Amino acid sequence: MNKNQASNTPKPFPLRLILCVILGVAIIANMIMIFSFSSEDGEASGDRSHGVTENIVQVVVPDYDQLPPEKQEEKVEEFHLPIRKLAHFCEFGLLGLLTAAFMNVLGKGKRWLWWVIPAAFCLLYAISDELHQMFTERGPAVTDVLIDFSGSLLGVAVMNLILIFVGHCLRRRKERRSCE
Repeated sequence: MNKNQASNTPKPFPLRLILCVILGVAIIANMIMIFSFSSEDGEASGDRSHGVTENIVQVVVPDYDQLPPEKQEEKVEEFHLPIRKLAHFCEFGLLGLLTAAFMNVLGKGKRWLWWVIPAAFCLLYAISDELHQMFTERGPAVTDVLIDFSGSLLGVAVMNLILIFVGHCLRRRKERRSCE
């Protein structure tokens, strides 16, 4: 093979670049989902979460179907706010998890930055999400920012702890192989 043939062969994409693109798309998709939910007015948002809550209550409340309709509605209302807040927590938990994974794949900077940058990014997005709700007849709430940020912190922590554990296992495996 001569030099011209070797230089014409395409180089494979590095795995790191592919993972960055996949994670970047996932982060943007998650942010779009959060934005679209926040774009709903209070009535549409309430109707959506009420329907989700009703489905969950049917599964977790024993004999829900045997309850009279007014008791069924009481159970749905009892669970509605916690489930709604849990949804905020989870959607930002996913954002934290994805951004922490993205930072790890980038592999730039000191290890503590892999915790701080995703957390700061998620906090800023949580604040912007609440400010965005001012334009949808829903008011911003500091408690929602705290719930969102808490979810993102859990996501960042889970991802980083998984990566630390995997790194530890890989190092131990490598050490065992080098001793053989």
